[in-house]
Amino acid sequence: MELNIPKNDKRRIVIIGGGFAGMTLAKKLAGSNYQVVLIDKNNYHQFQPLLYQVATAELTAEEISFPFRKIFRKHDNIIFRMAEFIRMDAKTKTVVTDKGYIDYDYLVLAVGSVSNFFGMNNVEANALPMKSSSDALDIRNHILENIEKASITADSAIKRSLLNVVIVGGGATGIELAGAVSEMRNNMRKGDSHDMYEELEIYLIEGTGALLGNMGTKVSDKTLKLLRKKGVNVLLNSTVSDYINGQIVLKTGKTIPTSNAIWTSGVKIDKIDGVPEELTTNGGRINTDGYFTIKGLPDVFIIGDASMQTDIKNPKGYPQLARVAMEQAQHLAKNFIRISEEKNPVPFKYKEYPVMAVVGRNNAFAEYKNKYMLSGFIAWLGWVMVHIILVLGVNNKFSILLGWAWNYYTNDHPARVIIRTTKKIGTNRINYNYG
Repeated sequence: MELNIPKNDKRRIVIIGGGFAGMTLAKKLAGSNYQVVLIDKNNYHQFQPLLYQVATAELTAEEISFPFRKIFRKHDNIIFRMAEFIRMDAKTKTVVTDKGYIDYDYLVLAVGSVSNFFGMNNVEANALPMKSSSDALDIRNHILENIEKASITADSAIKRSLLNVVIVGGGATGIELAGAVSEMRNNMRKGDSHDMYEELEIYLIEGTGALLGNMGTKVSDKTLKLLRKKGVNVLLNSTVSDYINGQIVLKTGKTIPTSNAIWTSGVKIDKIDGVPEELTTNGGRINTDGYFTIKGLPDVFIIGDASMQTDIKNPKGYPQLARVAMEQAQHLAKNFIRISEEKNPVPFKYKEYPVMAVVGRNNAFAEYKNKYMLSGFIAWLGWVMVHIILVLGVNNKFSILLGWAWNYYTNDHPARVIIRTTKKIGTNRINYNYG
């Protein structure tokens, strides 16, 4: 069954994934002489850099989520379909999804990354990842529910497990989450009638000897001091080997009892069915040339986290960051326009961007090429401005700014509610034959 896409005389570009890379590409091709079909398993774009604020009850999921149909409502050449990618067939130039198939003239894979559990099955089954709005809501609900459970638990061992929050991974996501959980604890124990917040313990586990490995030593050292000042137990040179019987197990043999293990340590790319395995690198990234094409597949492009491009300064590939994904998408859009004008495309040249990380209120770091650094309130203000600019939608910008201002002056976390859907809704299923 086809995905019910109207056919016309325009060449069709199919984009798989509506993250920063896929959404940016679609926006840049709005009004072009292409029919653009964006496919994503969700009907919204999520602003991943602020997921940790949803997880710590500072923002709601709706404030950082933007419906694709609203984003592209004014652009007749952009079509959205909510479906999950299954495989591609380069010979027939067809994409198969769980809802049907679609033909393409050009295919862009902007599939993004998923959490990498490094083959540890128990960790994957029991730890909480943070890669989506749903994940962030799960973390928020889980922590808040465990605090409520701890308040009615007499067993001290069970209570300690319920009140230990263990974050694995000392990259930007890990340190931002650790700082935010610490502030949530400190603010809510003042504002809520709940003695359990006093007993909440936060651990941050990092396998190397430094936090924020993609930034300089000064930033790493300052971040470590800040987190410890906030009451976070930072364990460096500590590698997780298992998560079993309610305990995080380190390779040293040390264990930490916890019902709140959050995994932010590393990402990988899920196998893309239809792409030759010999082109796949460690971590699942696909080797592409300067035009984002795959060897032997000139009409298939890969951008974002899944694209593996290198240069002299980046022999392990460009950073898997939102800004890089957006820049790649903008460049590919220009090349598609050049192709439509019968001009030759130009190769992509990577530009280094400032790297930013926030460690709670008034504390952030901004670094460029490991040489220039801003820290403290000025860097935090810059972080706020950059994120507000990147957030989509005037209403969302205003809502987030208002929420931040309220939290800044009141130390309140307005989204600290536990909401779960419990009713299972039956569906009449249609069996499709996708071939």
